[in-house]
Amino acid sequence: MPLKRLHLSARTVSAQILKRQAELECLEIGYQVRGLDGLQPTDPPKLRALKAELKVAEAIVPGRPIEELDLSNDHRTWNFTPEMLQKLTLSTQPITKVSLRLDPWGPHNGQRSLRVIAGYLVHVTELTVVVGTYETTQDIIKAISSFKHLRRFIFLRAGYMTDVLFMSSMTDDELVYWDEQDALAESDWAELKAGLMTNCPTLVEVRHARVRRAGTPLLVGL
Repeated sequence: MPLKRLHLSARTVSAQILKRQAELECLEIGYQVRGLDGLQPTDPPKLRALKAELKVAEAIVPGRPIEELDLSNDHRTWNFTPEMLQKLTLSTQPITKVSLRLDPWGPHNGQRSLRVIAGYLVHVTELTVVVGTYETTQDIIKAISSFKHLRRFIFLRAGYMTDVLFMSSMTDDELVYWDEQDALAESDWAELKAGLMTNCPTLVEVRHARVRRAGTPLLVGL
């Protein structure tokens, strides 16, 4: 049976593994993985969903039909450059779903990062943002208007140990936020949602993390 999904977590991976996966559609690659040099666009040719840090995404996205891109494992979003993002535009299909972790070293770096990303990934319709401690709701509100086709926004207030589930496997019941202590306060959420809907008129759904009484936080839409 051909392999459709693959998770590579070892630090060193042979590119030959991907060269043999002609039917692979979803790939998750762990943090600081090496050994993927020499890949051709046909390795693998049907890949549509990728979770990886940006350095790996730069090597894998060009020439492949990537539609879903999860960069939430990369803590350097605040330092993404246009040169890095240019390679993400070389997917043979528009990238429409993106997940990011904004953990900027200093105020407003996350806002700048979102604007730069929106300038390159211009077809994004669904955006998940994992927000670090320096980011404010106003920064998100100001940056969200840069996404001209955005219809669904998912906001996670994150601690350092938060991760986002692989995007292609997300269902409404599986969109789980793991760090209950950093869930967005209801007053902040009301402000965020109102600002998002005003500044981004294409939005039809906004979701955020709320802690259930049993202690398991779950994303909800309001």
